[in-house]
Amino acid sequence: MLITPNLVSWQYAGYPKNHAHKLNLILHIITAPIFIASTLSLVAHLILMQWVIAAASFGGMVFVVIVQGIGHGREAVKPDPFQSPLDFFARFFTENFFTFWRYVFSGQWSAQFSKKG
Repeated sequence: MLITPNLVSWQYAGYPKNHAHKLNLILHIITAPIFIASTLSLVAHLILMQWVIAAASFGGMVFVVIVQGIGHGREAVKPDPFQSPLDFFARFFTENFFTFWRYVFSGQWSAQFSKKG
């Protein structure tokens, strides 16, 4: 399988166990908007053929991958292994554009952040 089956529901169901550490929660609340802005900027500047800004935007995306990886490294429960490079991209984009925000706006992010320990 190249991409995790039922990705959206699977990712959301497992989100609390992989996002319990306060540092990881803080890193995600800071970096998810950066990832979205960098992705949209990359697309726009590729269309406009503004290569330097497009490269900087791609750099922002890579930065977020690294920072969120550090956050996930702090978790007691590590994310499931990626099934393929395509699975990595699908899971990362789904998380940052959809699953994380669903987690935040449902109140689960703040509930998890407020837990002791």
